[in-house]
Amino acid sequence: LRVPFEETQPGRYWEMGLRGEYFRPLNEWVIAGGSMSIGYRAYSDDTILDDGTAKLRRDWTFIPGLAVIFPKLFKQAADLRLDYKYEDNRSNVSFDSYVDHQFTTSVILRF
Repeated sequence: LRVPFEETQPGRYWEMGLRGEYFRPLNEWVIAGGSMSIGYRAYSDDTILDDGTAKLRRDWTFIPGLAVIFPKLFKQAADLRLDYKYEDNRSNVSFDSYVDHQFTTSVILRF
């Protein structure tokens, strides 16, 4: 794959999106929830295709997610959060479309 230096540059785009989340306690020690994000990104620079033609890249991203939170898990001062997100990026430039699975864990501390 040939990528010229004048290819799409990081930060040279405009973007908009929406995100919604809903969480519900299942009992005293677990909270479950879901989220959905939809985003649109328009790049300012041309992407050079395999045949040498230039195209302005436009991406739609859909990210549904699930989360489980264990509140006050560590001595009433910290929560444990487990997240899963399915990221589906659909681009008008075929080699920039992708699907990604993200698993994250975080600890939230209270002072």
